[in-house]
Amino acid sequence: MATHARVGTGLVLTKGQGAVVQEWGITNFSYDDGSLPMLDGSNMSSEGYQEMVPGKLKAPGTATIDCQLGDKAPPVRDGQLDLWTVTFNGGVVLSGQATVTSVRINAPVEQIQTFSVTLSFSGQTEIEDADS
Repeated sequence: MATHARVGTGLVLTKGQGAVVQEWGITNFSYDDGSLPMLDGSNMSSEGYQEMVPGKLKAPGTATIDCQLGDKAPPVRDGQLDLWTVTFNGGVVLSGQATVTSVRINAPVEQIQTFSVTLSFSGQTEIEDADS
């Protein structure tokens, strides 16, 4: 069976849309799709174990993204929801409304300067195939 994996190069982080867009080259990307809470539905007739019921409201995900620090400043925690998009080298796109919850800058001597940004999404995130 042939492997259809993609090499992790060419990823781009984008903030905004239309005429106001900022982009950064990604060196590492990690995404947690959030979670669906399990609610305790136990009652006086429950025996031996709790009875759990899946909740209806999914907690949105978070992404931690490492980028090279070039001539553009890293994003800042501004308390605003913006459209954030990660475009993968195969054309797959992850996008959604998110806010910056953490920024860390790493600037060692004689090495590439980088920053790490954590985005917390609000509402639904979209993951589109390259063929969409």
